[in-house]
Amino acid sequence: MKILVALKFRLFWVLALVLVATGFSQEKFVASYNAGDDMVVTLKTSYTNVIFETWNKDKVEVQAFIEAENVTKEQKKALFDAWNFEVSGSSKNVIITSTGKANGTSVSNLEGQIGNQYNFVFAYDKDGAVKTIVKTSNLKTKPLAKRTIVVKMPKNTKTDINVRYGEIKMTDAFNVKATLNHTPFTADRIDGVQTLINASYAPVVIKHWQYGTLYVKFVDTCEIQTLESIQLNANSSNVYVGSINKEAFVTGSFGNLIVDKVADNFTRLEIVLRNTDASVAMPESPFTFLFNGKKSSLKHPKALQFNITKQAQRVLARGFYKNASTSSNFLVNADYSNLILQ
Repeated sequence: MKILVALKFRLFWVLALVLVATGFSQEKFVASYNAGDDMVVTLKTSYTNVIFETWNKDKVEVQAFIEAENVTKEQKKALFDAWNFEVSGSSKNVIITSTGKANGTSVSNLEGQIGNQYNFVFAYDKDGAVKTIVKTSNLKTKPLAKRTIVVKMPKNTKTDINVRYGEIKMTDAFNVKATLNHTPFTADRIDGVQTLINASYAPVVIKHWQYGTLYVKFVDTCEIQTLESIQLNANSSNVYVGSINKEAFVTGSFGNLIVDKVADNFTRLEIVLRNTDASVAMPESPFTFLFNGKKSSLKHPKALQFNITKQAQRVLARGFYKNASTSSNFLVNADYSNLILQ
């Protein structure tokens, strides 16, 4: 059975005695939760910018604040109080939600908010989890300020993210599950075979991708500087990969694909092209090659040797580069596409 404790702002500092440390000022909220080995951070937000950082502490800390220009301190406080924001958590899971139709509220509608008292509700469930809720009225007006959430968490913490009309920045992400719509995404490193990211209508920029699956749809810029192993599906998107170190399984339709480098002694590269123009820089090491194309073109260096067979509208080119006795394989299936190997 849940025990509800409602506290007015003037009694807030009494909360230092609870197991979860929380803090609130006029313009900022802070909550901290001890983290177990299988901690998962769940995030569902709209019109909010979120930054994920890793640190060497065994806890998850959530900060939320408003960034606004040309407003008074009281107006900024009212902007924060109008934010429909909620955090709940335990040692196993921290859940963060942020909803609203705009990143802030127009000053003209703030006058009635100044001087109001704001309630904080803390709920303790049977497992001892502490739920922290910060809620006031939802003002539906024009955007003025930027909502930002910063999540600091131990390395290898799993994340489950669903964001619309915001921005996500991550440092070192592990087994991240993310659905992103109209939300630019940047990350220093993505790792974990359970990683699954589905991004639409906004840029995706990643410095290093270790393992996992990425879906992009209607993304003008998808850039991965280096990758170890990836399953990538791109629909109506432009993809740039700086270097493939080990293996990649790529499907592209109605877009462009550029791979600047494939490392020597890579293991496997499979590319499926549908109405796509692609350019791939070949490695210097030997590999076998198979091209299966329908109404598609292939340009390649003379050193790539293969035999060609034709059947109806399809062309099959099977061969190798430098040496046929190799464990490195390069396979291409193309329909109505153009591939340049260089």
